[in-house]
Amino acid sequence: RAALVEDPDFVDAKAQLAGLLDLQVSVGMRPFAEVETEYTTLLSDVLAIDPDHPQARSMEINARAGQAMEKGDFSGMKDLESELRAVVVAAPEDVDVRMAMASIVRVMGKGEEAIAILEDALKIDPLNPFLYEFLASLYEQMKDHESARDYIRRSLEIEPGAPNPWLFLARLEWRLGNAVPAIDAYLNAQSIDALDLEIPGHIADMLYSLGLPEEAKEFHQRVSHMEPGSEFAQRLDLLRVVSLGEMSDAVQMARDIIAGDPPDRQWAWRTAWRVLLFTSHARGTVLEDIALMDEHAQGFSNLDTVEVAGRVANLRSNNIDILAAVKSIDELRDFRERVVAHYQQLNVGAGDFPLVYIDWHIVNGDPGTAKQIALDDVFSKSATTVTLWRLRFARPFMAEFISDPAIQEALEGWARQEERMRAEVLDYLRNRNER
Repeated sequence: RAALVEDPDFVDAKAQLAGLLDLQVSVGMRPFAEVETEYTTLLSDVLAIDPDHPQARSMEINARAGQAMEKGDFSGMKDLESELRAVVVAAPEDVDVRMAMASIVRVMGKGEEAIAILEDALKIDPLNPFLYEFLASLYEQMKDHESARDYIRRSLEIEPGAPNPWLFLARLEWRLGNAVPAIDAYLNAQSIDALDLEIPGHIADMLYSLGLPEEAKEFHQRVSHMEPGSEFAQRLDLLRVVSLGEMSDAVQMARDIIAGDPPDRQWAWRTAWRVLLFTSHARGTVLEDIALMDEHAQGFSNLDTVEVAGRVANLRSNNIDILAAVKSIDELRDFRERVVAHYQQLNVGAGDFPLVYIDWHIVNGDPGTAKQIALDDVFSKSATTVTLWRLRFARPFMAEFISDPAIQEALEGWARQEERMRAEVLDYLRNRNER
């Protein structure tokens, strides 16, 4: 900004400033809506003067990709990928351009190619911590957790004072069922950035999910004091009443959050619809709840269109039992075929979503396949990988499925795992307080 005061047409300064704004968004410091006008103006100014500026071109292409994905429109992804490849050829030594290229091919379901692109970038800039962090996220996505841990620790060796690698490590350990290392990593991040409300928020979230509302209070209050009424504060308020078993209050709170249409950057909206729709059949309010979702996630129950906003697509795929209340099985089968064909045509992987497949096979009258997927791809992992898992598996349409002895045993295994983690966390927090 100081450079631009002296020279308002300094192209590289504008591109660097746009890159910093993009970085602030990517690490969660600011929502994109807050920087969108300045960001797009900076890129437009740079490209007006230098249409081939590699960093500005790559950011502009990535921005278009992000906007398309938000709308559920993958039709132009191949063209965007081709545009970025041309930028890489024109600027082979630019690491930021290579990272943008890796982002695009990752979306296209080409994880191994994305890794290769970043490994080549490391040959250019072997001390770039962001490259190691990006590689860690790719390896985690590919379920190579040891490599993910190795790469994120390499990022921390290079830049130990950066909070984000600690946050990544915390999320990784949590998903692997290592609650104490996860909390420890979060606290390391908090010691670096005490003003980031999301760090105590994540700790409170973990403690609520383990059924430890009293222990969560300290961290929850920190979020509420830092930014009362924030999306994260709303999410924690909801998780607290769920943890306490006060489901009538939780449902009303979920309705209020959904009606407020938060951007869902901090998962308040997503948590709210889970609480609402996972309990919808048991409460006998399915039609009422569908009407609410259609109002605030337009197109939810209208299956004529496959291309919808990301939040609507996610809502549909996780609530096939709700849609089954107003759609015939033939309509649902037709819709599913169109969704699969849509992604195949675009050469974009539909993704690996075993929970979605389990729901579908149960609704479609194939509990055997659902059981196999559950045992192979869900219960083989930690209970921490499934948000609100007790509510999810308590939905009435799953009654016969969960009565199977193998599924019962798996659920009991998760309950025992939670009990063990609770004891470990309580011991850790006790020792922390004594110190």
